Amino acid sequence: MNQQEIIELSQKAREDGARLFTVCKSIYKTLMLCMWGTAIIGGIAAISAMSVHFLLGVGVGLFVAALCFIQYVIAVLVTHTAKVLVHTSFATVGVLEQVSQKNI
Repeated sequence: MNQQEIIELSQKAREDGARLFTVCKSIYKTLMLCMWGTAIIGGIAAISAMSVHFLLGVGVGLFVAALCFIQYVIAVLVTHTAKVLVHTSFATVGVLEQVSQKNI
């Protein structure tokens, strides 16, 4: 690779990484909003179910808590994995730039 190709690769990697990071933030915020919506609706359902039978309400509450936990885990794993890949890409680009400057 010549110096010009390395510069172009670095620039494209930084642009794509920044775009992916922005998309990850948006996805994370959307998934958190869905999780909070599930928690609020589930909490209301659990309270309503408690008026019918206490254990039914507790069961609904536990189910909603488990569902929210699963949603949170999925949101974190998906978006933070992509963010780690972006940071790894940036580190690799930095190393490539450093090595190419030493070779000049």
